[in-house]
Amino acid sequence: MVDMCPPLAGTGPEDACGDQEPPPLIPLAMLNAFVYCPRRFHYEFVQGVMEDNHHVVQGRRVHARVNDPALAERPRQEGDVVRTRSVWITSTALGLTGKIDVVDQSGDEVCPVEYKKSRPPSKEQCPEGYWPNDAIQLCAQGLLLETNGNTEVRRGFLYFATTRQRVEVPFTDQLREQTLSAVQAARELAESDQEPDPLHDSPKCPACSLVTLCMPDETNLLRATSPQEMQNPAEFPPPLDPLRCLVPAEYDRDILYVTEQGATLGKTGDHFVVRSRTGQVLTEVPGSKLRQICIYGYANPTTQAVHACMDLGIDIAYFTTGGRLKGHLSPLPNANGLLRSAVARALQSEAVRLSIAREVIATKIHNQRVMLMRNTRPDAKTPRFYADMSQLAELAEAARRAVDRSSLLGIEGSAARIYFGDFNGMLRPDVHPWFSFEHRNRRPPRDPVYAILSLAYACLCKDMISAVAAVGLDPYLGVLHEPRRGQPALALDLMEEFRPLIADSVVLTLVNNAMLSNGDFFLGRQSCNLTDSGRKTFFAAYEKRKSDECTHPVFQYKTSYVRLLEMQARILARFLTGQIPAYTGFRTR
Repeated sequence: MVDMCPPLAGTGPEDACGDQEPPPLIPLAMLNAFVYCPRRFHYEFVQGVMEDNHHVVQGRRVHARVNDPALAERPRQEGDVVRTRSVWITSTALGLTGKIDVVDQSGDEVCPVEYKKSRPPSKEQCPEGYWPNDAIQLCAQGLLLETNGNTEVRRGFLYFATTRQRVEVPFTDQLREQTLSAVQAARELAESDQEPDPLHDSPKCPACSLVTLCMPDETNLLRATSPQEMQNPAEFPPPLDPLRCLVPAEYDRDILYVTEQGATLGKTGDHFVVRSRTGQVLTEVPGSKLRQICIYGYANPTTQAVHACMDLGIDIAYFTTGGRLKGHLSPLPNANGLLRSAVARALQSEAVRLSIAREVIATKIHNQRVMLMRNTRPDAKTPRFYADMSQLAELAEAARRAVDRSSLLGIEGSAARIYFGDFNGMLRPDVHPWFSFEHRNRRPPRDPVYAILSLAYACLCKDMISAVAAVGLDPYLGVLHEPRRGQPALALDLMEEFRPLIADSVVLTLVNNAMLSNGDFFLGRQSCNLTDSGRKTFFAAYEKRKSDECTHPVFQYKTSYVRLLEMQARILARFLTGQIPAYTGFRTR
């Protein structure tokens, strides 16, 4: 029998190197990922970023049937073969570690067996009958068995669960050499902080679980684009071939809003349940369908519900009854420490911060101007209105040329005065004269329109915090807003360009379509807030607007606004890590 007891990593003579940290051992699954795509390997192994899709979940289920703890590393006689499941082997000499699904021994021959959830490739796809990354992973298992068992392993098998086929993989000299080279290259990449370049138009990308993180086609397009072209997407030459829409336009999970005062948020089985003070069930939602829970006022989540949220990656946002964002309760943050370090270093440069801030403010002013041009009533398009539009265009150009952030803030303030000075022209006075917008007011809002605006901005802020955190950026390290008084500076920066497109658009929809009335507001002595019924109407309109699709001006495919929040955060991360030449904002047409 082959000795299956794995030696402990870091105890061999090759590790006697004083205080110097030994090179990392490459897990077998990560070696497969490296050969499949070095960028995926860097995400998963070096940066510690993982994502699931249906392929990953299905593969996990297949291996769960193989990795029965009761049978792990226990040889069993099955016919003429001695079969051992879940064999963990480590070799510091090879630089490899990992679990072999099955080891078969018949006489003097030992063969590793690797389970795959899919079917074998066709002869047209791969004449050998197996993919190179699977063959190298299997050969690495054979090398581990040879190192630990002092016996030659001449072949292995890939078992494809979908078709229940065993495909033999001979361990030729060429495959052994390819495997050792792959291990060495993977160990070198594991020591690097630099992400490998994305694959170009690869058929591997659509099925990859990390495609929404990697954004390969988008990153390649932006890398090939000059900063001047990025700043003028209206004049941006469209791609010669349409860009593949690999990033899903919408999320497959929803947001639960809890507005009932004194309600309890609990967990029953796999469902979250909201109950009133009297115990009446108000709503019941499967945990698998949620990505966020928003609590307005004084509802009470149970400890069991909070633990379930942390396990499922659901963050909880807390708001006052008036709609002001108070804080977040989140699972452990994104594990990408390399990204945080690179971003923190990049943001030490005033030139970098200024270049991003210029683009953010120029984009915001552009989007404000487009909103006014699209939605202002014909009777409000006076000569003064057109003069204001010309001035906004000039201010957008001035923002691109701003010499410092203080002058940029002055430009933003001038544009805001013009925009909100013309805001009333986008409201329909025939719907209800009560809804008018004379001037900005805040903390607390004192009129119905600004009460809706204030709530919309708070919701947009919490959505941008979630998007920034999902990418792995620190929401509190900003480029324009200073990281003071605990404000989420980066989230506030990136939401600027979406204020008119999402938040202001929701206000126009609610007011101009008479979706709210006097009874949906509570007027205090110095404040105006939405009632419970008004908030429910608002949340429905807000989520509807986030799910609306638009055509990306650069990538030329349709996606939703809620997905754009995360995409813009990823584009910023690409710029701050040096993968693309400039950050480009999202400018609507």
